[in-house]
Amino acid sequence: MRRHLRADAIRLGARWDVRGFLLLVPLVAVVGFLFSYTTIESHFGWDQSQPMPPEVATAIFADRATYAFPHSVLAVFDNAPWVLFGIFFLAAGTMGLEFGWGTIRTALISSPDRVRFVLSRVVAVGAIAVVAFAVLVVVGLVMPGVMGLAGIGLPPPPDTAPQVIAGTVAATVVMAPLFVAFGVLLGVLTRGPALPLLLLILDFLAEGVVSGLPAVRAAGLGWLAHSLPLMSVLNLGQAARDNASYGLPPVAGGPQLYVPLGLSFLVVIGWTCVFLALAAWQLRRTDVLE
Repeated sequence: MRRHLRADAIRLGARWDVRGFLLLVPLVAVVGFLFSYTTIESHFGWDQSQPMPPEVATAIFADRATYAFPHSVLAVFDNAPWVLFGIFFLAAGTMGLEFGWGTIRTALISSPDRVRFVLSRVVAVGAIAVVAFAVLVVVGLVMPGVMGLAGIGLPPPPDTAPQVIAGTVAATVVMAPLFVAFGVLLGVLTRGPALPLLLLILDFLAEGVVSGLPAVRAAGLGWLAHSLPLMSVLNLGQAARDNASYGLPPVAGGPQLYVPLGLSFLVVIGWTCVFLALAAWQLRRTDVLE
């Protein structure tokens, strides 16, 4: 296992896509934070030749308050989905390129334990995910101070309970292993880095169609549809931001949840274990040494 991890660290450190991803994480986080803040007014339509209506001014003030510390962490994590897709691509590429370059034969000859081989790839990409999310947290904590130094005053932050912020960050972190495991599985199945991304998009669309079917809702099976792999990720993200999940007064107009927060965590973790087991099983039955 240690041998695999050392080899993976050297290999991933030399890949341009890994370096580019780690450079893009803080850059996109900062740009996304500033862009979303400066475009708040564009979300509210009113006649620019007339004074701003009081209700619009109140709404803009409330939106700007969500970028103040510590709520700024949530503002940064609003852009976290692209990080999850990037992690998926790295995981699928890490496994798929082993087949494309033929290095999987050498790796399995030197250490034939294929379960450890899969786990080492998961741990290596998971370490990249940890670094990426740590960077997002730092950006969220620092940006309000940077904006203050630039002369941009922020309203007081909304009365968001600390557990909602911590729960949202934790939920996003829990989503990462699922995307890593799913990427590794599709990398083993397709033996390449490109097709897994297309399959991920198709799976997301298919699950969305299933969960939105009137027959599914009429039968009261919305909870089952939202327990599908990618729908469970969306449900977990919504539940993590729902005050009612923590026994707090619910937010007006919040999304309807089919799976509560605690169960959402278990569902996502369960799918992660299933994908890892399938990847190890598929690799064990695949003849790559001929």
